[in-house]
Amino acid sequence: MPRSGVHGYSGAFIGPLGAGGSDIAGRLQVAETDLSSTTYPGAIYFVEGQYQATDDATAGNAMNNASYRRVTVTGSLDLSLQDSTQTEVPAIEAWRDHGGGVNTPDASVEIVNVDIPLEGRFIVAGKADDLGGGQYRYTYNVMNLNSDLAAGGFSVPIPAGASISNVGFNDVDYHSGDPYDNTDWNSSVTATEVSWSSPETFNQNQNSNALRYGTMYTFWFTADVAPANGNVTISLFKPWMPNELDANLVAPDTGTATCGGDLGDVNTDTLINGNDVSNFVDCLTTGSTSGGNCACADLNGGGVDMTDVGAFVNELLSQ
Repeated sequence: MPRSGVHGYSGAFIGPLGAGGSDIAGRLQVAETDLSSTTYPGAIYFVEGQYQATDDATAGNAMNNASYRRVTVTGSLDLSLQDSTQTEVPAIEAWRDHGGGVNTPDASVEIVNVDIPLEGRFIVAGKADDLGGGQYRYTYNVMNLNSDLAAGGFSVPIPAGASISNVGFNDVDYHSGDPYDNTDWNSSVTATEVSWSSPETFNQNQNSNALRYGTMYTFWFTADVAPANGNVTISLFKPWMPNELDANLVAPDTGTATCGGDLGDVNTDTLINGNDVSNFVDCLTTGSTSGGNCACADLNGGGVDMTDVGAFVNELLSQ
């Protein structure tokens, strides 16, 4: 049966049964390009299995039903099992367990369990890589272990004036009778966060692309801000209270904003006053300024333009 035929948290069959349609229907499906040693030299691969059972869930044991094992890929794209099965350990843990190479842990990978009261569990893993030149790549894996509520959004806080680039997202393709849409999530960058969201809300389309149970999505971006710890946020897809859940792990340091005072502090001297005007005008007219940061002149997001003028004046007058 398709995954949609089973309730993620209770393990109950909710139907309907799925149809066949191809030789690989109901099987593990991976794009051949994802297994290419040319495209991904040195990649390490893992497979995961998960049991869903109503009696086990009722007994309170639903959080330990995923296990993973390392595999290698042959030239003909066959998978060969390696090592031993890591029982009761979901595959998201392999990022830390083997992040430095096979059986070499990467201690910089942070992993946090996020439990929903009276429901399931999400697991969030994060890492910041120093790219040099004041640039850092932030990568997050979010796994829905067994929540029927699914996730419809994910966000990471950023400090005022941070320069964000290379925002990315990777999901899975649902198949074999699952009715879910495979449209990628939307991404956006505001003055306070980088966020991703399902193409449609639950009320708009119950089969929109959401992070369903037994599935992991990946999110990333580059920022000119060094890492600290902060609260990243998972937004649930189906209605629930609370509808948002936080996980405290690596994130851009919001305590060291690149704008000395706040957005509007274009010369970054920790004050918003008349001394910022010339820098703001430079950013508006030429896109750059000497001795300042044009990211701090972008008060409305989307680049410095005429829509920022009124907001900048309001900041000056409110001081």
